[in-house]
Amino acid sequence: VPTDPDADEVRDQAVAALVRAGDRSNRTGSPRRAADSYVSAAELLREGQREDADVQAADLLERAAAAALDGMLAPRAVELADQAATIYARAGQTRSAARSTSVAGRALRLSGRHTEARERLTAAVEALSDNPDADTVRALQQLAGLEVFAGTADAGRVTEEAVVLAQRLALEQDDLSGVFGIRAVWLTQNGRRPEAIA
Repeated sequence: VPTDPDADEVRDQAVAALVRAGDRSNRTGSPRRAADSYVSAAELLREGQREDADVQAADLLERAAAAALDGMLAPRAVELADQAATIYARAGQTRSAARSTSVAGRALRLSGRHTEARERLTAAVEALSDNPDADTVRALQQLAGLEVFAGTADAGRVTEEAVVLAQRLALEQDDLSGVFGIRAVWLTQNGRRPEAIA
């Protein structure tokens, strides 16, 4: 019963169980189920009275968006990422909102909705450019992928910017390989295969 004295404690236990279920689903190749678990956990959190419940729920919605995208549910990923971005923005967490916006941009890009994706990704990169970090590079990588595969004049500049920033920040291998990979595609498209191979 929501008014019981132990309601918050029981809710917290249920949220923790749902998050564990989502994590387990992600690890075992069931991202759609993971997304559902994270969404359920977020909904439970928002029913409670905790001061930071909204921001914690936004984090879970962002994780749900990423899982939905992994599960080939791009429209659902956009919806969830937008919800997370709205909550973060209301809480004054601009960088987190931009990070969620880049998830939505990636989902739109993979859906072939390039104009919408470019708008989202450009806005995310701009918001994340102050004090750049791994999130900035990931958003730039998505924008670079969009520009490369759309064949725009900005593709070379954006791929180079992503590579330079990733190296300057000394990011982990996954982030480096992503930006080097998209740069190599652009170099190959532009007749610079020896550079792409290097």
